[in-house]
Amino acid sequence: MAGRIPLVLLACGSFNPITHQHMRLFELARDHMHQTGLYRVVGGIVSPVGDNYGKQGLVVSKHRLAMARLALQSSDWVSVDDWESQQADWTETVVTMRWVLNADCTSIISGTAQNFSDKVIFDDRKVAFFFTSKALFKF
Repeated sequence: MAGRIPLVLLACGSFNPITHQHMRLFELARDHMHQTGLYRVVGGIVSPVGDNYGKQGLVVSKHRLAMARLALQSSDWVSVDDWESQQADWTETVVTMRWVLNADCTSIISGTAQNFSDKVIFDDRKVAFFFTSKALFKF
């Protein structure tokens, strides 16, 4: 997969609770992106929303995070990040995407020795794409 654009799959949402289909979505997205021949998926991130999201019946974030971590404990490439869930207000997906891009992602993506700024190249041909539960974003 040399020469492919590094790609991180990011799913933002309530995960109230996380389900098998949420996890399966990552597998399907990774397979599809690899099949394009353009991308190399380097990791996946589940990012639950904060407690002030406003969804009726939303379980508190510490419990949703714990459920997500338990569900993904056997994954060697998808992990759970708690940054979005700790924000005081609802966070737009693009804000979470930018945080992930700028964060030291060694703590987010297991097995990655560098942060994304070392892995993702922005030029005329290479762009970073992040998959979310809502759409495929390009920025």
